[in-house]
Amino acid sequence: MQQSETITALPVRSRPISGLKRALFTLIALVLIALMIEGAFRALLRLKKKTVDTFRRDYYNVLKQGPEAINYSKFYEPGLFMGHPYLPFVQRPNLNHVWVYKFPFSKGPVEIDFKTNRFGLRGPEISLRRQPGTYRILCLGGSTTFGELPEKDCWPRTLERKLREAHPGRSIEVLNAGVLDYTSADSLVSFELRWVELEPNLVIVHHLLNDFNVANLAPFYADYSHARKPLPSEPNWIDHAPRAFEKSAVFCFLRWKLFPERRNNIFNLVHVRSKAGYNPYGLVTFIRNMRNIVILAKARGMQVILTTMHYYPKTLPPGAKGAMTYIYPHLPEWNQALRDLAKEQGAPLVDQFNLLPDDVSLHYDGWHLSPKGEALMAGNFFDDIEREGWIK
Repeated sequence: MQQSETITALPVRSRPISGLKRALFTLIALVLIALMIEGAFRALLRLKKKTVDTFRRDYYNVLKQGPEAINYSKFYEPGLFMGHPYLPFVQRPNLNHVWVYKFPFSKGPVEIDFKTNRFGLRGPEISLRRQPGTYRILCLGGSTTFGELPEKDCWPRTLERKLREAHPGRSIEVLNAGVLDYTSADSLVSFELRWVELEPNLVIVHHLLNDFNVANLAPFYADYSHARKPLPSEPNWIDHAPRAFEKSAVFCFLRWKLFPERRNNIFNLVHVRSKAGYNPYGLVTFIRNMRNIVILAKARGMQVILTTMHYYPKTLPPGAKGAMTYIYPHLPEWNQALRDLAKEQGAPLVDQFNLLPDDVSLHYDGWHLSPKGEALMAGNFFDDIEREGWIK
C-alpha cells in the first residue's frame, strides 16, 4: 500500500514595511485626527456663534503688528499703538480708521475716527516747528482729551474753531496730544521728550482719572511700575509659527488660552495685574507729575492752563455699587489738589467740574463727553484764553 505524502505549507513571509511608509501612514493618521478635531471644534464655535477670528484677532503677535493687523471691530486696539523706549506705548502715526461703538449714555452707536498725523497726534498734519505768526496750543491728557467721539467734535478741535472765529486772519493751531489710557506720568515724559519740539505757546493739561486708577493698585510705587509695563516687544516662541497655522481654529484657541497676557487689548498688554487698594500717596505723586509739567513748560516760556476733572453724576447715586463706591469719596480731594496746584504755580485753572452741568446729555459715559459736552468744555477753555488776552 502506497503511503500518502504530507505536504507542509511553507510560511508566507510578509515583506516588512519600510520606515518611510510607516512614517507616512502615521502622518496621514495624525492629519486625519487633526482634521477631525478641527472640524469638531469649528462646529462647536458655530454653536457658540463664534469664528476663528474671535481668537485669531484677540492675540497680540509681536511679529505681525502694524496697520494691517488692526481689528476694525475693536476699540483700544493695540495695532493703533507702537512701542517706545521711554513710554509704555505711543500712538501709531498716519492712521485712518473708524470704529462704531455704543456707549452707556449715547442714544445710538458712535463713529470714532482714529486719524493721526506723522507725529501720531490725532488731527491734521502740522509742521514740526511753530511757524512765524502762529499761535499753537498743545493739549495733554488721556482719553478725555483724545475724545471718544468723532475728531471734529472733540474739545481741542472745537476750541481751535472758536479761536479762529474770534481771531480771523490769525493762524491758530490746537494740537490734540491726548492718548488713550495715558497718565500724568506718560504725558510728563511725552511732553519733555516729544512735544517740546513742537514749540507750543500754551499747554492745557487735563488729567486725573487714569492716575486715580493707578493709585488704587497695591503696592504703590511712585514711578507707576506697579501698574504699567511696556507694550510687548519680544516675541513668544509661538509667534514664530508659520502663518498657515493661523487658519486653524484649534491653534488660534490654544494660543489665546495659553498666553492670556497677550490678549489683544491695550489695557491687558500694558497693565500689571496688581491688587486693589487705595494709597493716598498716589495723589501726592499725581500732583508731583502735574507740577513738573507746569515747571517744564514755564521754563520754556510757555503758558499753562490746568483743569479739574468732570464726571457724571457729580454725587454718588443711592444704592451705587462697584467701582463708584471707592472712586467717589476721593474725587473731590483730587480736584481740590489741582485747584491748589494752580494757585501755587500761578497758573490759570478752568474748573470744568463746577462749570459743566450735572446733565446726562453731556456725557457718553461717566467720564467721556458727548459732542454737546465737549463743546461746553471747549467754550470754558476759550473763555479763559480770551480773558487772559494771550492771543493778540
